[in-house]
Amino acid sequence: MRTPVKFAVAVALTVGSIISIGIDRQSKGVEVVKAWADRLPAAQHALAGYMVIRNNTARDDRIVSASSAIAERVKFELASHDAEGTAFVAVDKLLVPGRTVTVLEPGGTYLYFSGLRRDVAAGEMIPVTLTFEKAGNVTVRIEVGPDQSSAADMSTGRAVADITFDRAGAAPVTAQ
Repeated sequence: MRTPVKFAVAVALTVGSIISIGIDRQSKGVEVVKAWADRLPAAQHALAGYMVIRNNTARDDRIVSASSAIAERVKFELASHDAEGTAFVAVDKLLVPGRTVTVLEPGGTYLYFSGLRRDVAAGEMIPVTLTFEKAGNVTVRIEVGPDQSSAADMSTGRAVADITFDRAGAAPVTAQ
């Protein structure tokens, strides 16, 4: 083969690979952005994680688990506010409806990292794997925020936009 033909074949193969990678990422349809974590002063060996999850597909999906090498356990919790104070309720599966944005933020639903295996520093990037029923595993890097914890915001009772659960007002859905 002549050099220009070899070059054209190499370009075509590279473009084809890039297109197929783009389609694969698009077929998952789940995107996690603006991920960050705060150290929880009351718990000392715990973090709270927050993020924005976009489900770009028409079908609903659920996050069935989360894990990170930095913690013994990672789970979803809901800060429930009433006249008596704040209660924290475990959420076994987090519904992420199709064509929506789900926000995890202080004062609502968040990721709770317990049993930290080591100290974490502000600015450190922590890998977390979210396991979706349909999209599979999605690994995201969460940046640890500065010492000034936003955990204090949990007591304000701020409304959390776009959080949806399997059964509104019911007990958390148990993983089958």
